[in-house]
Amino acid sequence: MIKNVLFDIGKVLIRWEPLSLARSFCPDLETAEKVARATYLDETWQELDKGTYSVAEVIDIVCGRQPEALHPYIRQAYRFGEFADILTETAELAKKLKKEGYDLYFASNFSEKVYGVIERLGIGELFSGHAFSFEEKLVKPSAAFFERLLQKYGLRAEECVFLDDMPQNIAGAKSVGIHGFLYEENPDQAYAYIHSFDA
Repeated sequence: MIKNVLFDIGKVLIRWEPLSLARSFCPDLETAEKVARATYLDETWQELDKGTYSVAEVIDIVCGRQPEALHPYIRQAYRFGEFADILTETAELAKKLKKEGYDLYFASNFSEKVYGVIERLGIGELFSGHAFSFEEKLVKPSAAFFERLLQKYGLRAEECVFLDDMPQNIAGAKSVGIHGFLYEENPDQAYAYIHSFDA
């Protein structure tokens, strides 16, 4: 029987489309492409998730590589949590599951900016805990990431379902015995999958 549902954030609770994000604050497509490549699509973004650097440190690194004219847009890029679209249907799924008695947890590769995103989502109080890569110094899809979450809250793997948009992350969860559902903005199918374990 499933007791816990683990939610990724990017592409599950918020829309994550790097070029579209950059277009929302850049003056033209060419600038947006440059900024997206320099920030969201750059290797330094993964270092943020790993907790290797702070956001301020990464901004300094990225600005140091780019023309000064791009610096204001680069700084804005790291404020994405303030303007990224919320996937409201997933937020409603979380509310529905919580009302039915499931415990909810965040399980996401994310930087220190995650707390601002959660505040904007407006559903943080529904969640009983979290594992964020920048804090744990572990990233999905490693088995160690999921093991840390289980140990942290005393969860049993077979009682958990993990919702994520990336097959490799689902595989990582399954490697420690957590059930996984590939989430593609399909809350009804996710709900049905969770309830498929009902006795």
